[in-house]
Amino acid sequence: MNYIKTIIAAIAMTAFAWGVDDMTAAESTPASVESGATAFAWGVDVGSSIDLTTADMSSLDGEAYFGLRCPGVDIVGFGAGIHGMVNNNSFSYPLYVLLRTSFSKQKQLCFFDLRTGVALNNFFGTATNTAFYINPSVGVNLASSRKFRSYLTLGYSYNGGKDISDATTTSGKSANNLSMATLRLGIMF
Repeated sequence: MNYIKTIIAAIAMTAFAWGVDDMTAAESTPASVESGATAFAWGVDVGSSIDLTTADMSSLDGEAYFGLRCPGVDIVGFGAGIHGMVNNNSFSYPLYVLLRTSFSKQKQLCFFDLRTGVALNNFFGTATNTAFYINPSVGVNLASSRKFRSYLTLGYSYNGGKDISDATTTSGKSANNLSMATLRLGIMF
């Protein structure tokens, strides 16, 4: 749990530092040039995760997040999701910090998306655990305006679920260290 607090503190300090830098730059530039100000942002994603570990845990996913948009960073913030496994009575609820950037202050076609935190797992209807969650992805912006941006991401998702295989409760299936390929369609405001 300490590593999550460290990650959250590092992201908060980074966002604060970019905000202070942006405020000092705004004081020296005219208001008409101030298009890169720090602003609130939020978004939602829908998608699917394909299980790469043969544990029959492919899922349909829905996620929501909020945070700050800064120059050079599309969003830094917090999010939560629900991943419902398709072929069994299992759910995973990831809670994460989010960093999305194109490594440029200009609008770019491609970007990098990193989500890391914990996943609250309820596998096979009976077994529950909390595990490390990370989801690095690359994305492509589809359409954008001043008010919104739609995108498509492709990435890898790791859910460090504990080995809960038990012939009586899980039919011999295991949800140990799930690795998944993820595909998401989203919109950010």
